[in-house]
Amino acid sequence: MIKLADVKKYYGSVRALNGISFEISKGEIAAFLGPNGAGKTTTMRIISNYFPASSGEVSVKGLSPAEGRRFIGYMPESNPLYPEMFVEDYLRYVLKLRGVKGSAQLKSAVEKCSLNGVMSKKIGELSKGYRQRVGLAASIVHDPEILILDEPTIGLDPNQIREIRSLIKNLGREKTVIISTHILSEAEAMATRILIVKDGSLVLDSPADKIESFFSAGIAINFEKFPDDIDELKKINGVEDILRIENGVEIVYTEGNDIRSAVFSLCAARKWKVLEMHTRKKGLEEIFKTLTEENGGREVADPGAGQ
Repeated sequence: MIKLADVKKYYGSVRALNGISFEISKGEIAAFLGPNGAGKTTTMRIISNYFPASSGEVSVKGLSPAEGRRFIGYMPESNPLYPEMFVEDYLRYVLKLRGVKGSAQLKSAVEKCSLNGVMSKKIGELSKGYRQRVGLAASIVHDPEILILDEPTIGLDPNQIREIRSLIKNLGREKTVIISTHILSEAEAMATRILIVKDGSLVLDSPADKIESFFSAGIAINFEKFPDDIDELKKINGVEDILRIENGVEIVYTEGNDIRSAVFSLCAARKWKVLEMHTRKKGLEEIFKTLTEENGGREVADPGAGQ
């Protein structure tokens, strides 16, 4: 559906994208994550034909962005609206700009975004949450196959975030969606695909349900008294590292090696008094921090992503 191959973008001498490549398939909800200035918005604008890439290839349904833009609904972070216009007049105006005649698409967008009760109100009179709904309605009023949403929940309260999140998930059942967000829990709740960028480069591309497989699992143990011979744990096959955490440790081990029985047996043999022991996997927040921190990070990509 969407394909980028070695895409670079320069603003004068400043490099914004450093050879990004990925594919988004039909029906995916892809969360595009990264620190401020990482290149998320630039990538979205290139896909939506807001401006061209400096080099590389971009295709939308096998077409150039200029030709494929008719299949895209794009809501930028700023969500540009006309506050003095009535909601219905604004959406009809967008329809006209899109060259779409008739009211069927308008009715469908209004129903999907639950705007029936505010159609006769001015946009400037609406709450932030409803203005976001109007922006979403404007992006889908021509019934596009692809939705690109840049920070769609920015500035919303928790209740409004849940409403917009639910709306996007429903839209994702019938459209391909790319969403940029700084709220990692939002990405975990909605996305089927996770892409993380840092300094204009893609550092992770993975199905959402496989993202943890790139990182070692762990076992956290809390002792009544910290053992003097804790390094004995390092002799267990598969153990990568032992991290001290208060009165306990986190054992980092290679994914796929079940070391729980060996750890339990060693603790029993050494008569270490264990107060608590549980397996632990990194969540998206910790993975994001690992990949985007200033003095670290590594590139990982799932060869099966986007297939």
